[in-house]
Amino acid sequence: MTQSILNRVFVGKLPMQFTRQTDIGQLRNLCSAGYLTVTFASFKLGQPASAIVTDITPLGRAVIRYFGFQRRTRPV
Repeated sequence: MTQSILNRVFVGKLPMQFTRQTDIGQLRNLCSAGYLTVTFASFKLGQPASAIVTDITPLGRAVIRYFGFQRRTRPV
């Protein structure tokens, strides 16, 4: 689900790398929608595909607020 990967990016630390094909497909959708800034590695024979999320765009932050995502707080 694209919403869950957006939440993972929001609560994680950027830059964040992804190698699963399912995740990469969802990141392509989020990047195309203008929610994330993502660098996709060029396909090379024998190497796994990857994507690196470098930023959440202002539009992406608005969507995150709309869905009400919460950052996880760690006890100090």
